[in-house]
Amino acid sequence: MIGYRLRVARGIVQLAAACTIALSGCTAQSGQAPVTLQFRNVRTFVGPGGGAGESEWDILGGIARRFHVEDNRFGIEFQQTRTATPSAPPGEMLHDYTVRMVVSDLGQIREIDRQVRATAERRLGSTGQHAQFVLSDVAMVFHGTYVSASIEIKVFGRVDPGSHVYVYEHGSRQPLQAEVADTGSWTVSVRVHDGADYIYGYAANPRSPRLRKCFRVNIYTRRHDPVASDEFDRLRSAEP
Repeated sequence: MIGYRLRVARGIVQLAAACTIALSGCTAQSGQAPVTLQFRNVRTFVGPGGGAGESEWDILGGIARRFHVEDNRFGIEFQQTRTATPSAPPGEMLHDYTVRMVVSDLGQIREIDRQVRATAERRLGSTGQHAQFVLSDVAMVFHGTYVSASIEIKVFGRVDPGSHVYVYEHGSRQPLQAEVADTGSWTVSVRVHDGADYIYGYAANPRSPRLRKCFRVNIYTRRHDPVASDEFDRLRSAEP
């Protein structure tokens, strides 16, 4: 065929499976498992009028959907998202697809891989090109049944109108920003770890960003105490 250009697609299929581990191993109530499939660099050929023509996703998307379990025990519906990939060759468009679905058992991953690899035997209509994809890896995540509990409390106060208030959850380096009303009253919900005594936070006015009023609130007595700015980080880090 004159001008025929055999192009091996740079596609990658990545599957991530997750199931819950029980005392006897992976939960086998129904064998179902939620999986995330990633298809990268999926080609869509530009049609005669400049619009989207034939697409490899017409094949790949159908494979994924056939293995999805409707009315599954996880309550997950078949979901797919598409993201455009830059630097597509002339006459083509490239997209990455992410699919969230549930398979009847983890053995179905092998069959999905087999059918995706078999797309290399098919040609895309008038283009005559093959769709070739390879599996890059499979990541399985097991979660233990142990659950830790925590307490959430609501912290509130009042600052100068226009100020911002930030409160730290225990063990977090990034503070939560409280909701501040026009009157200056603020509130925020914070998780509390076992053994902790105080919640730490500070108020800052955008007009004077270097000046902050630091404080702490006793979890048990709800007493509010000011804290020196140079002592704030040290005291906060001492909390569990």
